[in-house]
Amino acid sequence: MQNRAAQEVLSRFLATRTAKMTVIISRAIQRGELPPGTDAAGVIRTVTALIYYRLFIAGEQASEDIADSAAAAAARTGVLSAPATFG
Repeated sequence: MQNRAAQEVLSRFLATRTAKMTVIISRAIQRGELPPGTDAAGVIRTVTALIYYRLFIAGEQASEDIADSAAAAAARTGVLSAPATFG
């Protein structure tokens, strides 16, 4: 995006939305449905990217099944573990 102000607004918007939706993943972790250490924001970003790809790039219809399977596969396999902290 070439307009820096627009990029900053979009980034803040997406960060706020992602932060609000991470509670869904955090609750799944607490219930034992997802492994401890799962990166909740990473799961949300992955699912969102897949849905946007299907809608805007592939021109397909998104569905709840697509989102569910993407989130489950990514989160359960540990692909989206929270990054390790050093220090």
